[in-house]
Amino acid sequence: MKKYSLLLFIFSTIFISLKAQTPQLWGTTQVGGPFGVGTMIRINGDGSGFERIYSFSEGSPWCTLVPAGGSLLYGMTVSGGTHSVGSIFSYNSSN
Repeated sequence: MKKYSLLLFIFSTIFISLKAQTPQLWGTTQVGGPFGVGTMIRINGDGSGFERIYSFSEGSPWCTLVPAGGSLLYGMTVSGGTHSVGSIFSYNSSN
């Protein structure tokens, strides 16, 4: 019986590790992109898959992206917005 339990444990561990997603790191830059005022970027935890997700056209991003449950990320810009004093934005990372 111990032999079957051990085999079941090994199989389930391998199966779980194969199904696990590669972690992703999300962030912002304060300069760069086609408008020169910053971008939102994503890269896989293993260093592969670097991608520019969004280019800001006004107002450089000013803080770390904050996860807000599910797939929403929130951040702020230092300028731009309705009164040109910055804005709060959200991004659905499952897109």
